[in-house]
Amino acid sequence: MGADSTTEVLELYQKWTRAWQTIDPELMLSLYDLDSGDLAYQSEENVGPLYTAAELRSYWGAATGILEKIPVWKEKSKKIVVSGDHAFITALLDTKIVAPAFGSAIEGEIRATLGCRKRDGKWYIIQYHESRQLELAKKAGVTYVGAQAS
Repeated sequence: MGADSTTEVLELYQKWTRAWQTIDPELMLSLYDLDSGDLAYQSEENVGPLYTAAELRSYWGAATGILEKIPVWKEKSKKIVVSGDHAFITALLDTKIVAPAFGSAIEGEIRATLGCRKRDGKWYIIQYHESRQLELAKKAGVTYVGAQAS
């Protein structure tokens, strides 16, 4: 299960990255198990998580009208953990997202977590969460590395 599954999950992550960089809703939606009752998609701009395939389709269907381009997408770190038919991917990304609806480009680090599950021999994303470090924490000089605060 080990190396092959990790390689398959890495391929899923790479497709997810490409879907973001090219703002490709069809590719993005193909990566999710839209038949799963366990869907949850929490982007930083949404008030709460999206839980249904219809909500996810609506959200990504509007993406090309909101996002203009993503000129910066640099992976700073990534970790993939596979356990049986489940996997987690955590990534720290340096990004610049141009979205006129937001008034200006949004720049900075995004923390992303993808929960994945293998169904019928194929890996899918079922859970997604993104966030940014709070400016308050940065201003206070609080950072956490591992289990130790500095």
